[in-house]
Amino acid sequence: MANDRTELGMICLISGSDYEKGQLEANFTLGSLYIEGLKSMMSYYCLRPYHMVVLYYVGGAEFNVRFYTPYVVEMKYPTADYDSESDVIWSSLEEEKLCSTYHFNAVHNFVGVYNLHIESEQFVTNKVLSGYACDKIGLSPSVKSIRLCFEDHEWRIRLKWVDGDALFGKTWYDFVEAAKLVDGDLLALYKTGSRFKFKVSVFDKNTVCDEYLGGGVSVSSSYANFFKVMTSECLAKEELELPRVFKKNYGHTLGEILHIDLGGAYSTKFKYCAASKKIHGLIPFIGKYDIQDDFVMFFNYLGNSTFAISVNDRQCMNHFRDNLGYLRYEDFMNPRCDTDVVVLSDDSEDSVTEDSAEEMDHSSDVSSETEEDNEDVVEKETMAFNVVLKKSHIHQRCHGAYIPTSMWHIYRSWGRRTEVTLVVGEKQWTVEVMRNKKVCRFGIGWDVFTSQNTLLNGQEIVFQFTGNFTFQVTV
Repeated sequence: MANDRTELGMICLISGSDYEKGQLEANFTLGSLYIEGLKSMMSYYCLRPYHMVVLYYVGGAEFNVRFYTPYVVEMKYPTADYDSESDVIWSSLEEEKLCSTYHFNAVHNFVGVYNLHIESEQFVTNKVLSGYACDKIGLSPSVKSIRLCFEDHEWRIRLKWVDGDALFGKTWYDFVEAAKLVDGDLLALYKTGSRFKFKVSVFDKNTVCDEYLGGGVSVSSSYANFFKVMTSECLAKEELELPRVFKKNYGHTLGEILHIDLGGAYSTKFKYCAASKKIHGLIPFIGKYDIQDDFVMFFNYLGNSTFAISVNDRQCMNHFRDNLGYLRYEDFMNPRCDTDVVVLSDDSEDSVTEDSAEEMDHSSDVSSETEEDNEDVVEKETMAFNVVLKKSHIHQRCHGAYIPTSMWHIYRSWGRRTEVTLVVGEKQWTVEVMRNKKVCRFGIGWDVFTSQNTLLNGQEIVFQFTGNFTFQVTV
């Protein structure tokens, strides 16, 4: 493949914690490399925290450069007479706002629970959340307040209920002012794992409108470019969500089969679901080419449901090419074995009180109980597990079933107490999950779930993890 050498690329994410205008950092196996003296370039293109810069080495001391916005599409490049924001100083709140937008678009998949559209009258009158919207995000008249947040900044907004609708209190105006929202902005709410607390991704009207008009398309080409960061969850589910800016412009042009050009004579195919706007059927690609979490996949849309794809590894280098830029597909001859999710027959008989979360500190006791449970483990489809209910599960003492350790890649980022949603048919229940290291079980709220579903000793139920802190339960 010596005649197939192309540009050698590396990526630099301008993160909020170490953002310094005029400097980029690229990570390598042996350390970090800083590229400095870029202030005029970064000012001209208005690069902000959580922009992605991709450098393509073309020889000598020359690089080609591409910039991606926090909406994870390639920016619409300014014209020669563009007036840059060279003197803009980003506050910690503004960096958090961009960080939340970046994570929503680049890292997360299918986590959005509702879109709030900002309209001018909301700056002088109460913001009203309709009954339909309240149902979508799990609010009822018994809920007195919700919390909106970026990363560290948080606003608690009191709710006043009128005929099934929720009116936001005055803290809403504090949030609008702090986030610098304007008429036409869109807020995407997504779950955090804490009850009635939602992270916010802001789709800025001006920026988004520009990118919608250009579709995130480089002025030098006729195709759209975007990227997604691979996570353990998307690797397990073998699916990705299209970024909103891209799918608004190009989602309708995609067929059920996506043709993927990997470079040289190598290609593959993915599937696309127009209803859910998701790319799926990635498992052969993931296994064959050893795609791992934190890898970054770049999609260049060529039209006719065809993408050229490149992948960068944790060292920010092209996963498909060696250090000289040559294709190395012959290195991926042995596909990686996929991790199976197991079926757990939980035969625990002990009892736990409302304060049982404190007992999670005694991991040795619980771990031995888990080992006993795992004696009846058998294989099942990925992301699902079964539990045979025991007497201890239905005695109304919040003693919930264990989540098997084979789901560690899902719950390892959860806190000591995390709220999840259990869905049966069209109804849903909020249940607290207690975690201590790799030991994880359902806790407070479990008794309500079991009683309202009239679950019995010896009954088998199936849990299917669907993402966004949600399990679909078959009873």
